[in-house]
Amino acid sequence: MVNNKSASMSEGEKVNETFQAEVQQLNFEAMQELIPEWSRHIAANLEACKKSLSFEDLPLFRADDCIVIGASPSLTDEELLKLKDFKGDIIVTNKSFERCFKRGLRIGWVVLLDAHPISASQFRWMEEFISRDIIDFGSPVKVEYVDDSAFRNVRFLVSSVAYPGTIKLLKKAGCKIYFFNPAVSAKENEPYRVSQMWGWMNNLPEFPHGGNVGTCAFCLARKLLYKRIGILGIDFCEEPGKDWTHEQARGYEYFYYPESKSMKFVAISKVFKSFIAYFIGAVNDCPGAVRYLGTSPLLKFSPYITSQSLDDFINGVDDEPLTEEEIKDLEISAQELKDGKAICMRPDETVEDFLNREVE
Repeated sequence: MVNNKSASMSEGEKVNETFQAEVQQLNFEAMQELIPEWSRHIAANLEACKKSLSFEDLPLFRADDCIVIGASPSLTDEELLKLKDFKGDIIVTNKSFERCFKRGLRIGWVVLLDAHPISASQFRWMEEFISRDIIDFGSPVKVEYVDDSAFRNVRFLVSSVAYPGTIKLLKKAGCKIYFFNPAVSAKENEPYRVSQMWGWMNNLPEFPHGGNVGTCAFCLARKLLYKRIGILGIDFCEEPGKDWTHEQARGYEYFYYPESKSMKFVAISKVFKSFIAYFIGAVNDCPGAVRYLGTSPLLKFSPYITSQSLDDFINGVDDEPLTEEEIKDLEISAQELKDGKAICMRPDETVEDFLNREVE
């Protein structure tokens, strides 16, 4: 099998450094706004964390293969239905959980980071397994009970800063939760990191994950040492909208993929660049074989991760080793990406004109 650390790895490291330097200040500014709210959530979740498992209690047993499923627009029901009989483990994110569960997938893990109250609505559908009408001596009585069979084999990896209302809902459903503290610093060179102080409060270990639920789900798969990890429904980009205003559009970088059968243009925001940088580094450090199984051109045609069809991955088809010519092509592609040959909007150009422009 092809090692993830291909000949283009050195270029990937350089791209990592460029991306990280560009977004570092943005991240610190965002942290200043988020840390107070996250700290309040840490306090509200203390009791739940004490009565649950932690990241250090992760089970050692696992399958050889794993597929990580996000909730990006490129994910299709056709792809999900192919996974109904998948023999490996499936790790999903909070946004993709309901869709995967209701299509009959055998889910092993759900990953949740979201500190926003909206995350509670993403699990509200689980309440149908919590409360039911039961006939007792001829009188309808509303009782609360847990249908163990529904979520018995599903484990939840949850950040300690997640919205407390969501955690209460998961606990009510009888879910098995493993908690961790995100690795957080408010500023450089501080004497005590914020997450270190959180650890003093809840006695939970830190788990660096790149700040995105998709990267966190992948880092979980890497931690569990699967031999093969497939990535599906994680894009780190979006399709430009023709209804975007010029001001909206100028907040992105764009790449053009003439060989793509789906999106020709992809738009990448500054925060996505940070996630991409972390993901590239995590892939290169993964001891298992990592394969992108989706259709988003940003990863499908990336020199930093090998693409494979979903059918081939499910059927255990091994990759052919790269030829010297293919390795050379990867090096060239990596150099072009490092040199920043992205397609940029002209100041006087409309979004529609930009998307319809002929690209050489």
